[in-house]
Amino acid sequence: MAKTRSIGQVLNNTHAGLANVILRSKELHKLSTSLKNLVDAPLSEHIYVANVRDATLVIGTDSAVWYTRIKYLGPMILTQMQQIPGLEKLQKIEFRIQPFGASASANGSSENHPPSAPPSRPTQEGFRQPNDYALKQALQKISKKIVK
Repeated sequence: MAKTRSIGQVLNNTHAGLANVILRSKELHKLSTSLKNLVDAPLSEHIYVANVRDATLVIGTDSAVWYTRIKYLGPMILTQMQQIPGLEKLQKIEFRIQPFGASASANGSSENHPPSAPPSRPTQEGFRQPNDYALKQALQKISKKIVK
């Protein structure tokens, strides 16, 4: 029988993958906030940093309209994001269309996109971010493995 652990023990275990997932999620959220501060509304409401890999920043958007608008701003965004500590070596930006409510298989790839999530609903704190749903899904999946 598996040893029962508190959620605090699981979250604080630096050897567990969950701590890395949470850290990575916080980093991407911080970068998304920086990205959104570079552009005006309403564009800022439709974009997010999906990933940073090698020397490439991957920016996601929820529709082709916003994809076109953000793509024109690519050179300016690259220059500004290179000013952020840790991103000095960025070489290029990739753009992806991933509607928040669509499945990852809709565009043939699930790489670097948030999973299918319900539209944002009001909460006491304001509006739920799409990443909240992804984190919830990841925590549920991990908790099922721990309980077994």
